[in-house]
Amino acid sequence: MHKHIFFVGAIAAFCGGIGIGVFVPAWAWFVCGAVTLLLLFVLLAAPQFMRGVFVLCVLGALALGVWRGAVRDAWAHAPRVYTGAHAELYGVARTDAAIGAFEQRVLVRVRSCSVEGAPVCPLRNLLVRTDAYERRITMRMGVHVTCTLAAVQNFTPDFDYVMYLAAKGVRYECRADTVDAWESPLLRDTLFLLLARVRMYFEERLTHAVVQPQAALAAGLLFGGDERLSEAWQQKFALTGLTHIVAVSGYNVTVIAHALILLGIWVGLWRRHSVWLALGGVVLFVVMIGAPSPAVRAGVMGVTVLLLMRGGRMGSALPALLFAAAVMLAVNPLLARYDIGFQLSFLATLGIIVFYPLLERTRMGRVRALGLAEIIMVTTSAQVFVVPLIAYQFHTFAVMSLVANVLVLPLIPVAMALTVAVLIVGSVSTTLLMWGGWAIALVLAWVFDVVAFFASMPWAQVTFETVPAWWLVLWYGGVGGILVIGFKRRERCYHREKL
Repeated sequence: MHKHIFFVGAIAAFCGGIGIGVFVPAWAWFVCGAVTLLLLFVLLAAPQFMRGVFVLCVLGALALGVWRGAVRDAWAHAPRVYTGAHAELYGVARTDAAIGAFEQRVLVRVRSCSVEGAPVCPLRNLLVRTDAYERRITMRMGVHVTCTLAAVQNFTPDFDYVMYLAAKGVRYECRADTVDAWESPLLRDTLFLLLARVRMYFEERLTHAVVQPQAALAAGLLFGGDERLSEAWQQKFALTGLTHIVAVSGYNVTVIAHALILLGIWVGLWRRHSVWLALGGVVLFVVMIGAPSPAVRAGVMGVTVLLLMRGGRMGSALPALLFAAAVMLAVNPLLARYDIGFQLSFLATLGIIVFYPLLERTRMGRVRALGLAEIIMVTTSAQVFVVPLIAYQFHTFAVMSLVANVLVLPLIPVAMALTVAVLIVGSVSTTLLMWGGWAIALVLAWVFDVVAFFASMPWAQVTFETVPAWWLVLWYGGVGGILVIGFKRRERCYHREKL
């Protein structure tokens, strides 16, 4: 039995076990007991040694995943016993503060604390709210806070805010009585602050050189996040299914990695050495934007793919995806249920890995018209896997998403590369910065025209009152059947060609 089968089977079983532990924790211990009995049975009665070892590995990984998921889910749902207790803590800001009309909100990683009634510090992370006119807290700044703890509450029945924050390790929030912020003297925090200042400097230069809203989109493409866009434009991007281009995703990381590989080859490096340049660039990019969870996920996938390229083993993309997902779920099992970003990112990547090769063998795969066929196939592969989940979670479907993506995606790498080049050259000459800003605005104007055109259509988005869970099972079951038939047909064609 091939070692890849052992690896993929064990990793897939571990991820499935975490899903059981998180989604149905009441069954978790029953599943663990049943798996233990099966392990003993296989160990004693397996007719073939290697097949018995394989089943042993799969069941063991399943049991481990169930246990890990159930333990983390129990932590997330545990009573907030320190609600109302007075706390004093020292920590460091995980992100830049989100500024509202009257307050700023920031996630703080707690390094030490004193909580009324607690023998040891019970806090790992805390959502701190303070007045908007206070000094703005930026990523990796040290903070000293005194406040009264409160349990996180849901503010709408349509969104489980409590578990959304629990997936980020946050169970309590507080309104600060006093807050002090300073630049942390620790080396690791200083490096983060330095890179954050570089990012803010570049964002400021973009704002001066490029007209709005193109400047907001250029910053979003490069550094991730649609919060720089107005609410009206955010809604239009959502209506056309293009929000993903300004999300910190594997797409951003892929574009950056490919650009750095080409740069390395252009300056005279071998391709394998250029991969190391791209690897360093991806890590630097993730750190510079503050290492938020989506960026870390995208970075892990990007680094995994780059290492496969370095070893010349791109055929191992599916095991690599499963391994990356297993690592992230082992660290935080709640991602599997409460982080829609993780779910969509995983499914989109899975769709491209397994569905794209089937489309490539169709007549469309033989078309080479300016790369449009490839964009259509990649977008379709991702859409097939993510559209059902989007409909289930948000009760919407962007009708024109495929067409809008085909019209916009070819320009995104161009816009990102142009933005980087303009920022670098503009650091030397203000005149070149202004001319480059005009070029960026011209390229991105097409994106806004496409978004505005399709968003204005009355049927741009279909809304569902509810999407039953069985529909998801039916859809993905059908997709799985198509994949099985397609791969079997491809295997028969391969054997026929060999003969």
